[in-house]
Amino acid sequence: MTYIKIIFKSLFKRKISSLFIIIQLTITIVMLLSSFIMLNSTNYLQDQVKEKGLDLNKTMKLNIYNPTFTDTFKENYNQLEDYISSIPDITNFGGFDLTNAVFEELETNDKYIALRKTVIKGTFKEQYSTSSEMLMIDKGIYNLLNLKITSGRELKENDFYKDEQKITPLLAGENYKDVLKIGEILTRKDNNSKYEIVGFIDKNSSWFNEQDYISNLLINLDDKFIIPYNNSEKISNESILSKSNAIFYVVNDEDKINYINNIIETKANSLNIRVKSNTISEELFNFKKSVNDIVYTNLFLSIFLIILSCLGISTVMISSILNRKKEFGIRIATGASMNYIRKLIIGEVSSLAIISSVISILIVFINNLQSYKFNKYNDIGINPMENISPKCIVFVFLIIMIIVIITTFLPLKRFKKLQTKDLIGGID
Repeated sequence: MTYIKIIFKSLFKRKISSLFIIIQLTITIVMLLSSFIMLNSTNYLQDQVKEKGLDLNKTMKLNIYNPTFTDTFKENYNQLEDYISSIPDITNFGGFDLTNAVFEELETNDKYIALRKTVIKGTFKEQYSTSSEMLMIDKGIYNLLNLKITSGRELKENDFYKDEQKITPLLAGENYKDVLKIGEILTRKDNNSKYEIVGFIDKNSSWFNEQDYISNLLINLDDKFIIPYNNSEKISNESILSKSNAIFYVVNDEDKINYINNIIETKANSLNIRVKSNTISEELFNFKKSVNDIVYTNLFLSIFLIILSCLGISTVMISSILNRKKEFGIRIATGASMNYIRKLIIGEVSSLAIISSVISILIVFINNLQSYKFNKYNDIGINPMENISPKCIVFVFLIIMIIVIITTFLPLKRFKKLQTKDLIGGID
């Protein structure tokens, strides 16, 4: 206890310099932690895309850069869609969109509303407890989804692009298995379209986020309805515009990708549509590269700050040793060993590093907690709190050790050169 009091008494005497060191170390550790967490998040997001079981080198994402809510764009897009679907080396072409609708029958279904309120609790969707979430999909996307049906039947070829007057089949998420039943008819309130529940999908089924399938978590389908596009959606400006950001297809022969990309772009240009196709592996690489650029910049700045911090702490500690020669000399003369004095020096540096680390972890924790609340409310799905793991604590501990070892090397070397007579005759 006396040992700790001596350390903090000495730090308090140099409170201004100690405070600046703590601030500098805190900024450095926060930047390092942020970079570490960003790398973990990036790897996690990439892994979840790979877990969908798609051939990342053959599955293409069609990026459309100039979609508009006009009849001209709708007509041109439908021509482009028909053209791409006709290319022999392409399969599973299609898009998807996560949207909402109110069904008349579910609006008055107390069990459904109660379950829905539980699912959307703590999100902005609480304001719309009667609204249901629907994943509208083309046939190609349904094939890529590779859903497992636990009861009822799968969607069939002729279930897609049915006439709008007919009843559209619908798959329900696992959450609704005890609330809804196969054969139940649902009527969409805004346009009176009718849907029939034909099956329930397996628990924990998921699919890409239509806004950004790489940087957002997968959409959990347990509380969603899977609905095939029909002809009314095919001629709808809103539906086409909605799914234009989430269009995929598969190329049978990897060697023909460049050729296929070129003919698609040529056709799109003739229709005044700007497009670019990339494989999922290319998009993953580009995403990771963009994130890594930020991470490497932060790491460079962090390393620069660590060097400055270590030099600053070393200089302060050497100055402190020279100013406290008499104090150290008296302690040695009254029985303290040289090792004891070394421990005091190391203890001061360690205390500054530990205080900075605790503050840094608290800053990152509070920041991630705020992000978590924001993400949860907006139903983004990513939980930043998961990134504060034992790995982060170990990472911070290693930083502390490195800083202590580097910053105490020169002061201890300088102290070792001092003789007892130098210490006794030193200034206080």
